[in-house]
Amino acid sequence: DLINDPSEAELKEIFKPLAHLGAPVYAVTGNHDAQKPGYYVSERVREELQAVGVKAMDNLHEEVEVQGVKINLLGMSDLIEGEHDWSVLWQKRDRKHFNLLLAHNPDATVDIVPGTPVDLVLSGHTHAGQIKLPPISNWLIPTKHKFVRGWYQVNGRPVYVSSGLGEVILPMRFLIPPEIVVMDILI
Repeated sequence: DLINDPSEAELKEIFKPLAHLGAPVYAVTGNHDAQKPGYYVSERVREELQAVGVKAMDNLHEEVEVQGVKINLLGMSDLIEGEHDWSVLWQKRDRKHFNLLLAHNPDATVDIVPGTPVDLVLSGHTHAGQIKLPPISNWLIPTKHKFVRGWYQVNGRPVYVSSGLGEVILPMRFLIPPEIVVMDILI
């Protein structure tokens, strides 16, 4: 989720710091960006991302090169939004390259057909529950397949679920710290 019901003025300002990162930035929208719940639709969020040079990868594929290594970057729109397009996983691309899928909702990984060339999936969506009160917390996390945060193996495929930075509904976290994940992917 990139937003949670900001005003129009806030929406015009919220992504501006991303323009100054000095590196390509890619994103996929989440359920809050698609009014599930929330005020703005994903298309409006994509416009503001594009305005600051961020590539919204919803239902897209792009070959990128990182330090001389070619990677197939795949993006899936959020499952709850109902606009995800599975064909992005089968679009013509060089399947010898590393295939990295950005999928907001980790539940999407369960539906990837075995044998589909996806080497790593990066997801969010859960916020890791924001508030940890065992055993109640995990019941409140909006996934069908018990994803919370951290590493999972789904049909032999590694999936990382980040707890993210923000909050939704309640403006707080308890025993669930926000996180920025930095990964070294050795190919």
